[in-house]
Amino acid sequence: DVPNIFSTPASHSSSSQTRRRKMAWSHKAKSIVVLITLIKISAISFYVGYINAVNETLNNNLSVTNNLNGGGDADCATSITPSLQLRIDARLMEARTRMEEVDNNSESHNTDTAKLFPDTVKSYAAGILSVSGKEFLSDPNYDFGVPFKHGYDYADALILYNSEQAIPDSLRHDASHGDKHGHIAKTSVSTALSNCDAMNVIFLPLGHTQTRPPMNDCYTIVGDYEDYHINRWFRMPNFDTT
Repeated sequence: DVPNIFSTPASHSSSSQTRRRKMAWSHKAKSIVVLITLIKISAISFYVGYINAVNETLNNNLSVTNNLNGGGDADCATSITPSLQLRIDARLMEARTRMEEVDNNSESHNTDTAKLFPDTVKSYAAGILSVSGKEFLSDPNYDFGVPFKHGYDYADALILYNSEQAIPDSLRHDASHGDKHGHIAKTSVSTALSNCDAMNVIFLPLGHTQTRPPMNDCYTIVGDYEDYHINRWFRMPNFDTT
């Protein structure tokens, strides 16, 4: 018989390819196993580290609580360094200053509901300021034609404004709302009259030095046709007709 010399090489080649495939799959399987093992080790390490961190935090909180409950005020006080104390004091001082500024602003800037005059009289009383009566009468710019009592402690003079434009620019809020205490604001004569185009002056009794008998006087200002005369009305006493 003639031997089949061609069958042996083909069979040998097929078996070698099969062995190589098996070896390749074996290497891949080992790599996958190693990768999975590394992932498991990493997860376990992370979990253990997390547990340790939580336990350490709990222990620190418990120690702080024990110090506070056990009268550890001195320990807490010593934990504040001098530089930290300085920063705390500076912040407290800054906050206190800001609160004072807010209080001052709220006092000096009242709301519109705190106006000195209602809107129903704004045509002749949009604002009011006071000036020194003695300074007003002794001002050389005005010759009132009436005697001036030197050395007398005159009361302050009141100046009414018929519009906001007549009020001094820097005192428009104070003239309509009052000063920071809610009182009529006081200024100098030159400042009070700085925006006035015209000025009407009414002279009133001097108080306890007046020449006529004292009366309960009332002064009325009403918007109407302009009149430079002062109408004076008296209450007549009850006459005994018996």
